[in-house]
Amino acid sequence: YVRQKRFSEAVFHQEQYIADIERRSGDWSSLLAEEYKNLAVLYRDAGRVSEAREAAYKVLKLNPSWRPAVEAFLQSLER
Repeated sequence: YVRQKRFSEAVFHQEQYIADIERRSGDWSSLLAEEYKNLAVLYRDAGRVSEAREAAYKVLKLNPSWRPAVEAFLQSLER
């Protein structure tokens, strides 16, 4: 979907994948952090900046060690 610039469809499928992970039992925080990162990028590419920002904050909550990368991503949204 991304190669074809079909961002809305890519976002939909990524959101569904994340919802599936969140329904599982156990600690999936590292996988969720990675998938929210991917979702943040998709939102940005789709022009959905506020949602990209929200997804990035979820990444930070799930994996605080990624703070420098998340902050750089958030700054890139301001440009």
